[in-house]
Amino acid sequence: MENSERQVHAGHEKILLVEDEEMVREFALRALTRKGYSLVVAKDAESAKEIFESGNDFKMLLTDVVLPGQSGYKLAEQIWEKDPSFKVLFMSGYSEDTMKKLGIDVSQINLLNKPFTLQALFELVRKTLDD
Repeated sequence: MENSERQVHAGHEKILLVEDEEMVREFALRALTRKGYSLVVAKDAESAKEIFESGNDFKMLLTDVVLPGQSGYKLAEQIWEKDPSFKVLFMSGYSEDTMKKLGIDVSQINLLNKPFTLQALFELVRKTLDD
């Protein structure tokens, strides 16, 4: 079976999605909801942090690296301070060099490069949750 034809198992986990670009946010929201995931959406890191701290039972953070105000990476660092094992999948359209300049070692994170396909989204979400 080719990569594009692989079946990715559906999920049931609750995911906090943080993305400031409406088109990307809606694409990921619709796709993952259809796969069975429960999503709560935020447009920036500040509102995402408030949502996260409100006591929801999130299993994963799916966040853009660059957001208005505070970065998605900084948001993840704040969550990791409380729970170092919390699952995070980053999304970015930036190059590896640009990410390094932002202080992010891409070899140490789960990264979904934009633009992404449904298959890549499904595979990396499932991989991140299962690791």
